[in-house]
Amino acid sequence: MGALCQAFGQAISIVDSRPARAWRDLNLDYRIQAQAERLKEWFATLNVRRVRLIGNSMGGTIAAHLAATMPHLVASLVLIDAAGFEASPSWLQQHMSQTGLNPMHEIRSADDYRAMMSIGMEAPPYIPGIML
Repeated sequence: MGALCQAFGQAISIVDSRPARAWRDLNLDYRIQAQAERLKEWFATLNVRRVRLIGNSMGGTIAAHLAATMPHLVASLVLIDAAGFEASPSWLQQHMSQTGLNPMHEIRSADDYRAMMSIGMEAPPYIPGIML
């Protein structure tokens, strides 16, 4: 990293959009807007006035949201396999709001596992019943 910093004459930071305990912290707001706000606050804490963002997957969506809402902060933006924007709550968000359960994380039975696989994969692989 030191060589990159010297080559570009700027500091380089790598940010993971979820804290280490995030998968267990159900009270943490994971909406794109909330994560972009946390990133903006982090930049402010470091007294960073302009950034060059590279976002991958969900990080790309967060970076794009930050660039759209805070254009004075973002000098340049690179998106790699960025996830889509939220125009309205997804069916998964609606399901979680109505039931309080996330079918991608709340796996308590073979049926729950099959449901999770069908949500996360276009064509789930065959898994013998004995393994479930």
